[in-house]
Amino acid sequence: MSLLKISTDEGVVGWSDIETQPHVGKLIVDLPSSGTAGFESLRSALVGEDPLERERLRQKMYRYMAYYGRQGAGMQMMSGVDIALWDIAGKAFQQPVCKLLGASYRER
Repeated sequence: MSLLKISTDEGVVGWSDIETQPHVGKLIVDLPSSGTAGFESLRSALVGEDPLERERLRQKMYRYMAYYGRQGAGMQMMSGVDIALWDIAGKAFQQPVCKLLGASYRER
């Protein structure tokens, strides 16, 4: 298991745990750019983007992961990014993520 940390320009930090080997996840995040969509790292899909645009970023990451495979560790990392982006949204709006998702059924 590994932890994924995403930091915004404003200093908001989102976290997620991921069920993949840390060295594999790091490669998927940090692979050097080839300049062609489908051969890019997750980092290049996210840097400079609005973290609150989760659906658009999910689609962009999906395109960027074409070469590496859309299953296994690549999808685990994308899922981790999605969770970390929800964490950022909750912190940005000062709301629990369950409330942002519309599913706050319990008080604690």
